[in-house]
Amino acid sequence: MKHPTQKSLALAVSAGVVSLSLYHWISTPSGGAGMMDVAAASQSRPGENVAGSGRLEPASGEIDLAADVAGVLASVPVKEGDHVKQGQILAEFVNEDALSHVDQAAATVQMQTARLEKLKKGPRAEERRQAVAAIQEQDATLNRAQRDLARQKLLFSRGYASNAQLEQAQSAQAVAAARKLSAAEALAQMDAGPRPEDVASAEAEVRLAKAQLEGAKAALEKTRIRAPTDGVILRIYRHPGEAVGLLGVSSAVMQMGNLDSLVVRTQIDEADIAHVANGARAYVTAPAYPGKKFGGKVTEVSPRLGAKTIQTGAPAEKRDTSVLDVLVTLDPGVKLPIGLRVDCFVLDQKSAS
Repeated sequence: MKHPTQKSLALAVSAGVVSLSLYHWISTPSGGAGMMDVAAASQSRPGENVAGSGRLEPASGEIDLAADVAGVLASVPVKEGDHVKQGQILAEFVNEDALSHVDQAAATVQMQTARLEKLKKGPRAEERRQAVAAIQEQDATLNRAQRDLARQKLLFSRGYASNAQLEQAQSAQAVAAARKLSAAEALAQMDAGPRPEDVASAEAEVRLAKAQLEGAKAALEKTRIRAPTDGVILRIYRHPGEAVGLLGVSSAVMQMGNLDSLVVRTQIDEADIAHVANGARAYVTAPAYPGKKFGGKVTEVSPRLGAKTIQTGAPAEKRDTSVLDVLVTLDPGVKLPIGLRVDCFVLDQKSAS
């Protein structure tokens, strides 16, 4: 039996030192900016944390805001980082025509409403007095015409008036009688009040005018972008004077999100999915915040596996593996930049139980 020589023993020891040094470099958190740790931990053993890379985003999602119309931006009264309230105007397109249509429709509503109110109230006392006076005046005119006709008949019978004079008196008496009748009918109509069909027609005109006003307001509102919820402006894509939504130009003007609650979308290797469950505690780390852990918990687990879409660029990273999308909601009060790449660690629920 041959014994190992002194030279062989030295070679074996050197190889062992190199292996230990390489293992220590890979295991150290500062090596590879922390990315190597996630790749090595992506296939965990029982009792270890399940790890994956992720990206920080608002729980509300990153909301791209666009108008319902194409046109030229007139104003963008907010800037990136501004806190905004739900319903606040964030951008407005050139809309002079829409404003004019709203003014015209509002004037029509006012006019038709006044007409309806006048019809329902009926004549004023002064108008009724004028109608009564008109009847009295026509009655006096008719009396004169009747007296003149009687006189012309007498003169005609004695040969002192011509046939033309008699016919003229008869015509004047008939006109006076017709005018008195018309004045009397006008007074009777005042006393009877408006006809139901007239009121119904006026009411329909008011409804039509109001509908046209609402349509004009809706068209005007389409030229404005309002905040759908409270949040923070994350990005401004377009500025005043730029055409938006024309000739294939993107209609998104800005992006916002609610930063009150932050989440991390991470992907867990299929070999580790048995150790992940809803409600599991988790934490994230980031090279930009060395030595800090930001707590959270799993709030959503995808029901199916998919292709890996989040890449870290680490040499040991597996790119052709199937992964499970997991959403981790960070604890209240955590403030981190949106879009920050982080390493996410989910506590193994089997070992915790």
